Amino acid sequence: MFRMWFGAIASGAVIWCVMVLPTTGHDLKGATVEKTLSSSPDRYRALAATPTADFNTRSVLNNLMLWPIPRELTVCFLTGSPALRQRVSASARKVWALAQLTGGRLRFDAATFDSTPDCGQTPTADIRIDFAPKSGHWSYVGIESRLYTPSMNLEVSEDSPPASEFDRLVGHEFGHALGLEHEHQSPGGKKCEWDFDYIWSKYSWTSQEDMHHNLDALQDYIQDGKHAYIFSTYDKRSLMHYYFAPEGFKDSDKDPCYIKADNLGPSEQDKDAIRIAYGPEMVAKMAQAKGLIPDLLKALPRDDYTRLRDLLNLKATLPGQ
Repeated sequence: MFRMWFGAIASGAVIWCVMVLPTTGHDLKGATVEKTLSSSPDRYRALAATPTADFNTRSVLNNLMLWPIPRELTVCFLTGSPALRQRVSASARKVWALAQLTGGRLRFDAATFDSTPDCGQTPTADIRIDFAPKSGHWSYVGIESRLYTPSMNLEVSEDSPPASEFDRLVGHEFGHALGLEHEHQSPGGKKCEWDFDYIWSKYSWTSQEDMHHNLDALQDYIQDGKHAYIFSTYDKRSLMHYYFAPEGFKDSDKDPCYIKADNLGPSEQDKDAIRIAYGPEMVAKMAQAKGLIPDLLKALPRDDYTRLRDLLNLKATLPGQ
C-alpha cells in the first residue's frame, strides 16, 4: 500500500492522508521493539465512536500526524558527539530527498541539520534525537515528535553499524518522524500469521501490548459503505516493513508477510506516499481540516481524550496549513 492511508468524506472525495502508530526500534540483538504512541488508541476510539465517521472526525483526526506545510523540519540532539550527530543528519538527508519529493513544501532545515545543536539551545526543535543505550531505535510519528523529548532514539555510534545498515535504521525512524506507518500493518495488506510466542520470547518488547501495537493490522472502519482508509497494493519492498526470521511466522517463510531481509531504503511507494502526503493538493485540504479542529475539540470529552486533545491543540497552533 501507499505508506499512508487516505480518508474520505461523505461524498467519497479524498481529503486527508495519515500515519497513525508510534515509535519503532531494534534492541541490541536487532530485535524489534515499539513504544506505544499515546494518540493511537485515542484516535481509534474516536473513529469507532463516530457512527457515521463524519466529516469532522475523519478530516481532522486522519491528517493529524502530518506536518503542516510549508515547513522546514528542525532537529536537535540531547547527546552524541559532533561526528555522530553529523552522521545521522547526513544519513537522514541521504535517505529522504525530502525537498525534491515534496517540491520544497516540506524539507529539512539546513541550519539545524548542518549545525546539529543541543536541544537545550533549540527547545522547540521538531525532531529531538538521543542515543540512549539499551533503549532501541524508535521515533514518534509526525507532529507527535513535538510533544516528547527525546522524540527519537538511535543506538548507533560514529563507526557502527556499517553505512548501509546505519542508513536503514536512520531512514526507518525518520520515515516515522515524517508520518509513515508500518507497511505490514496496512488495513489492505496480507494477513500476517505471526508466531507471537516465538516473537515474544526471542525479541525484546516493553509489553505484550506494544508487541501487538507493532504487528496487528490496523482496523479499517467502514461506515455507510465507505472506508476510513483507502490504500494501494501491499509493498513488501517498503522501508517501513519489519523483517523477522522465518521462525517468527506460523507458516515460516511461506507467510505472505515474510521478507528475506531488511529493506535498506525507501521503496517507490514509500516515496509516492511522501509526494502525496505533502503534495500541492494537500495545502488547501490541510487548511480545511485545521479549521474544523475547534468543533472536534468541543465534541471530545476532556477526560477521555486528554492526549488526543493535546495533539489537536498542537496541530491548530503550528505554523503552516
